[in-house]
Amino acid sequence: MGILGTTATPEFPYQISTVYPAEELSELSIIGSADLVYICSGIRPPQILSRYANNNWTFSQYIFDYGPFNTINTDDSLTVYLTGTLEAGESVVVTSSEPMFADLGSVSEVVGRLFLVRVPGTNLTDGGYALVRITQYNTTTMSMEKC
Repeated sequence: MGILGTTATPEFPYQISTVYPAEELSELSIIGSADLVYICSGIRPPQILSRYANNNWTFSQYIFDYGPFNTINTDDSLTVYLTGTLEAGESVVVTSSEPMFADLGSVSEVVGRLFLVRVPGTNLTDGGYALVRITQYNTTTMSMEKC
């Protein structure tokens, strides 16, 4: 959508396409660390601008390694169960008793997100959980792979 820099000039010697239209630029939150710039808008998924050389930059969606997570389900009337094994690289299917995943967003917004699964009878401080990445999604079922 947008381009960082307008034309190749001494002020803007390099251009790269971005997902941000011009009207969103003033709303961006930006923080840099060495050759990485993290960009958040509150409208689109977080992005990362990476510098490999003065003329080699990439702009991509930031992939979270651990969280953030939505609020933990505290409604005991909603149940979620897994079909499959929670082994690294293995796929599991998560099914809910109600369409509780409906408010997570569109398929393109949900696929790739992390989901924290607590093992019954344990708590998070005991290590009784699995971190899985969503690979397919609808309002009552998600397919995931353990990270």
